[in-house]
Amino acid sequence: MALDTATGNRVLLKIKGIVIGMCQNVSFDDDFGLQEVDGIGDLEVAGFEAGKLTHRISGEKYFVKSQTLVKLGFIPNSTGWLTAPELAVEVVDSVSGETVESYSGCKFNTHSRKYNKHSITGESFQIFARHKETA
Repeated sequence: MALDTATGNRVLLKIKGIVIGMCQNVSFDDDFGLQEVDGIGDLEVAGFEAGKLTHRISGEKYFVKSQTLVKLGFIPNSTGWLTAPELAVEVVDSVSGETVESYSGCKFNTHSRKYNKHSITGESFQIFARHKETA
């Protein structure tokens, strides 16, 4: 495989500068919030207006040596969701060390654990981000 090929096998997910091990799937969704503009009687959209820009990061990972997101200190208790400090999330190319994606002002929105018979225990998460850093 060529060194410049984009693959999930080459990336590391970092939250608050800490590599989160054994991630299986991570998705980054940027919604530009475009609003359609039209008029009464118009069959087609006349244009677009800016709406709310949102960034969502979701993923799944296996527990590695009991290092859950809770034990790593990323998931607040039930009363601390709004007051928990904001985090930085970064995807880094493990070969070149270059940053692939970077988000700031992040907070966990959801956190789930899954305990299945005869399989590795995992957890999933969704993070809301206020800002996508540009390279």
